[in-house]
Amino acid sequence: MIRVPYHFVGDPKPEEKLFVVLCHKDCYAICIKATSKVEVFENNPSKKKGCVWFPANQLPCFPLQTAIDPDNQFAIHHDVIRKAKKDGILEVYQLPDGFESDLRKAISNSATLAPRQRARILSMF
Repeated sequence: MIRVPYHFVGDPKPEEKLFVVLCHKDCYAICIKATSKVEVFENNPSKKKGCVWFPANQLPCFPLQTAIDPDNQFAIHHDVIRKAKKDGILEVYQLPDGFESDLRKAISNSATLAPRQRARILSMF
């Protein structure tokens, strides 16, 4: 898990966000963005089954309830990560034992991922 600045299209400047790094491909880290905007998951049990759920404060990097939805993927160029490290703002967190198993289960349970997407993501581990 890393925290790096990410520039979303339409935003005036990059925002620091948390990402689970699945793998590295070419010059990118293939990641899933964590979100504390969990209302959509709380109000839709089938969507919640397709994510890894962390209660508030379960980990130091998650002061709020947080969902990791495998359908929320981003490719982050290695230059972004290197720059964050050089600037002293890259944060790296260890996810708990069992996270990979929980993520695999979430991918299998996802109501939004097509079978081909599931297989692609699972091949990244």
